[in-house]
Amino acid sequence: MPPAPVQVPYNDWRRLPVSPLADFVPTEGVSVVIPCYQVPPDTLAKTLASLERQRYPRHLVEVVIVDDGSEPPLQPPPSPLDVKVVRQERCGFGTWRARNNGVEAAVHDIVLFLDGDELAEEEWIPAHARWHHAAADVLTAGPRWHVATESVDVDAIRRRNLRGLLADLPATPPWSAHYFARPDEQLAQADDFFHVVCGGNFGMRKAFYLDVGGNVPFRRWGSEDIELAFRAYAHGAVIVPVREAMVWHQGPWAELREEKRRGRLAESGRMAQLIPHAHCRPVKPGRTYQVPQHVVVVEAGGRDSHLAVAALVERLLADRIHDLAVRLEWRESPSEKSEYALEYLRNQFDGDPRVVVRCIDGTGNEAQSALDEFPTAAFHIRFPAAATFRGELVGRLRAKLGPAVRLSCALPTRYGEAEISIARTWALHRAHRTQAPFETFGDVKTATPSALGVTAAPEGDPAPPRSKQRWPAVLRKRLAALRRRA
Repeated sequence: MPPAPVQVPYNDWRRLPVSPLADFVPTEGVSVVIPCYQVPPDTLAKTLASLERQRYPRHLVEVVIVDDGSEPPLQPPPSPLDVKVVRQERCGFGTWRARNNGVEAAVHDIVLFLDGDELAEEEWIPAHARWHHAAADVLTAGPRWHVATESVDVDAIRRRNLRGLLADLPATPPWSAHYFARPDEQLAQADDFFHVVCGGNFGMRKAFYLDVGGNVPFRRWGSEDIELAFRAYAHGAVIVPVREAMVWHQGPWAELREEKRRGRLAESGRMAQLIPHAHCRPVKPGRTYQVPQHVVVVEAGGRDSHLAVAALVERLLADRIHDLAVRLEWRESPSEKSEYALEYLRNQFDGDPRVVVRCIDGTGNEAQSALDEFPTAAFHIRFPAAATFRGELVGRLRAKLGPAVRLSCALPTRYGEAEISIARTWALHRAHRTQAPFETFGDVKTATPSALGVTAAPEGDPAPPRSKQRWPAVLRKRLAALRRRA
């Protein structure tokens, strides 16, 4: 039976009930997924030799090699490990598909990812696996160094400790070394640690990998792993820095450096579309992205004027923070009135990609939730349509939220009291999965309407008083002349 989902604040993996590595006793199997394309036989043989030395019960380990259309087809060398090969047709860059196919073929619930040109230190599997024994929705990430291994043979890797064997060879630290060097206190609060995830050294449970959607298509190397890591983080995963889970890339970092740099640059636009984080997305006015940073849910119903609701949506779209989507939820039992109101609102906003109109009518055929429709937007805001506000709402809510996970404000409206709230999406997913209160996952704050600059609509929603009409000067003179003649 898999462990329970995480119930810790922020990204604080230190609170998970994990045994020290020296005392860890494995009880679950592990599948190691290795995507390969044109990997030299000697290189792959060294990778498998490093897995033979793992301090993990061998009967609990399988190795899934995914051949991404190599020519000639990949033939792994003989090994005492449980190795199987999955082949896929070569259709351009295929690492993302190879990982998905490898996970589908895996028989164990814990899945670790390694590249076919990497050497795993002997504690690599247990260092990752102990965290997955403790929680169902963690993502473990380890460092990857680069070293030239031409002088190292397969037998030496089988006989000797890997770190000692490679100690005298020139090595290059990972580009992400500064992330791993940060104090644990900083990493426990960080929202950017997904950047550290390297496709050749991370682990997830199979069910959670599939729940977040697995890898998505990318045309070039270097972005698919970071995007997956962000999506896992947005779904509430705790990303664990496993410093003991060291792997060594067979070859210096300088190899293909320029090609990799160009590839990352080419994919940077797609990263900006999919990752609503400042490290990946420039903050520029007027830009619209595939995954919005903010989702504003406007809660409306039959008591709300469709004209007023439309005006509210337009005000939100005009907010200084343009990186947002508006989900208008019309909640009312089916009726002729609600049908006309919905038709009006859909006609107004169907052409705007930043607005969706959803009917929640209580009949069982309801729209999916806002969290299901926008699962990786960074923030979800809920706002009652009966409320009015001064100024720009989204930026003010973000500023008041600060590093907290949720901010709410009780607001009187013409129908009674209602609540405005903003919450971090990862906390919404974690609360939904665990059914635990928000306080479990971080600081929860409240604010007053005056602090947010939000006001309620006046009682009865009267029309604004008409200002006195001012006649043009020529008409006033003519009217005065007529009066004199009379």
